[in-house]
Amino acid sequence: MQNKIKFSDPTFIKVDALEIRILPVENLPNCVQVVLTGIIDGYNSTKVAKLIKDLIDASYTKLIFNCGGILYISSTGIGMFLEAVSSLRKLKNDACFINLSNKVDQVFSLLGFKNYFTVRATLEEAVKSLSVEYREGVFDSTKIIICPVCDKKLKATKIGKFRCRSCKTILCIDSKANITI
Repeated sequence: MQNKIKFSDPTFIKVDALEIRILPVENLPNCVQVVLTGIIDGYNSTKVAKLIKDLIDASYTKLIFNCGGILYISSTGIGMFLEAVSSLRKLKNDACFINLSNKVDQVFSLLGFKNYFTVRATLEEAVKSLSVEYREGVFDSTKIIICPVCDKKLKATKIGKFRCRSCKTILCIDSKANITI
């Protein structure tokens, strides 16, 4: 049986040009805050991805990524975050991004990830959005929707704007899974 990694005390890890602090989050079970400072690139993103996988394997079901100290993020780093969030959501869990630096905010906005990732301004807002009692903007289960332009079936997990994979139309989904263009 695998021993669970415990982060009841702050933990500091240095991976190349990136410093990582893992902090326990009070009032939210199985949740840690991952504070990232420095550069996320192709050299360190695989090591960070392994750390995130280890956290998920150790039953940390909610991760809060504090991105205020990120100076640069490569496409590999974005892919790492995408994989982490996808892995958590497959297990009916989630992650939240807080305190986005200007550079990370620009990249997330440009690539449309602010509609896919849960982004909040503060730790308190992240804790509230990840708590069981408060899941505003997230459906109870995945909704199958049909693009009104190309009739492609799509999966929606939360309210917001999405781009159809087939015809690239931007779709807006409301709380009742109604679609507008």
